[in-house]
Amino acid sequence: MGLEQHYRRFIPRFAAIAAPLTDLTRGVGPKKRPIIWTADCQTSFDKIKELLTSAPVLQMPAMNKPYRIETDASDYGCGAVLLQPSDNDPNQWSPVAYESKKFSAPERSYPPQERELLGIIHALRTWRCFIDGCAGGYTVYSDHLPLKYVREQDKPTPRLVRWIAELELYAPDIQYKPGKDNNVPDILSRIGSPASLCASHSLEPEYLYSSWIQDGLSRAGEPMDWPMLQAS
Repeated sequence: MGLEQHYRRFIPRFAAIAAPLTDLTRGVGPKKRPIIWTADCQTSFDKIKELLTSAPVLQMPAMNKPYRIETDASDYGCGAVLLQPSDNDPNQWSPVAYESKKFSAPERSYPPQERELLGIIHALRTWRCFIDGCAGGYTVYSDHLPLKYVREQDKPTPRLVRWIAELELYAPDIQYKPGKDNNVPDILSRIGSPASLCASHSLEPEYLYSSWIQDGLSRAGEPMDWPMLQAS
């Protein structure tokens, strides 16, 4: 429920929709009541997934607004979310797209700094079509503080040298964000872990349309692919 709770303010009637799932959490307390997955729980789960991947939760990207990319990496993968100021409240940041990637066996053996940097590189590659030429600029946030200074290392490993060279093509402003405030990328980075119930295959970006994007593009007469949430 962590991801859903984070974006509940964007979902009308969230409490009522999520009630069957919220009730399940009562089974993990001191009383240790059994957790029984009912048809109502499945309906609630499917509805929340639908709402998390459709407007107004995912808003249309705007080239005149700044972007922020929040990333995280775990032992098993990396996750990221692309955000812009909300259309309804400029003080709130709304998600434009989500991304996650399951690490290969060799990638899992990378040291933490390299896994975290790989998460940033993967996000920049995925969303280059958004951030290149964006008038509002963009900032990358990571909960791995040393990444702020990764380009200043005296003796980087050969792999870091290659990635830093690629990083310079984007020249991102990398800022630190404490892990306790970096919930969504953290959740996405754990897809594919033993504790995850998601499919074990790597989640590569797919280009999915929602009906409202299709309508807008058809009127513009210039169709383009917008990276959206990986369908499950």
